[in-house]
Amino acid sequence: MIRYFTIPRALGGDHFDDRYLNMPMVNQGAFRYASNAMYGIVFLGMWGIAFLTDSWNALVLALFQHAYIWVHMYCTEGPDLALLYKDG
Repeated sequence: MIRYFTIPRALGGDHFDDRYLNMPMVNQGAFRYASNAMYGIVFLGMWGIAFLTDSWNALVLALFQHAYIWVHMYCTEGPDLALLYKDG
């Protein structure tokens, strides 16, 4: 993911540098399978750990992480992305 998306872009470069806003969407690596790999793929890792280790604590943590990341997406990142990348 870092190879195609880069750390500066992940740290909010699109808020401060217009060149990021004009770049095409990344569609390589994990982004080939999900347009937003963080929300579509990466958080599943905690579920995998919980099931592989058969850990109740990890399962509770995975559930919290799953809920929290989607609340963050809809309340923080979703509106921000809509503002930054609006059509027109």
